[in-house]
Amino acid sequence: ELARHHGAEVRFDPARGGFGVVVDERWATTAPGVFAAGDVVTGAAAGPESSERSGEAAGHALARSLA
Repeated sequence: ELARHHGAEVRFDPARGGFGVVVDERWATTAPGVFAAGDVVTGAAAGPESSERSGEAAGHALARSLA
C-alpha cells in the first residue's frame, strides 16, 4: 500500500500469489524517486537472503540517482 500511495504501479501476479510493486532494472518504481525491493516487489515472501540482495541493489541504485 505504501508504494501505491506514493504513485507506484502495483500489479497482481497470480504465479507469485500476491501484489508486487513494478520496478525497472534499477529497482526504481514508476513513481519518481521511489525505489522498492524485497517482498514488496515479489508479491510473496522471497526469504531474507533474496530481500537482502535486492535491498542492497536498490540502495546502490538510489545512491547513484542522487549523485
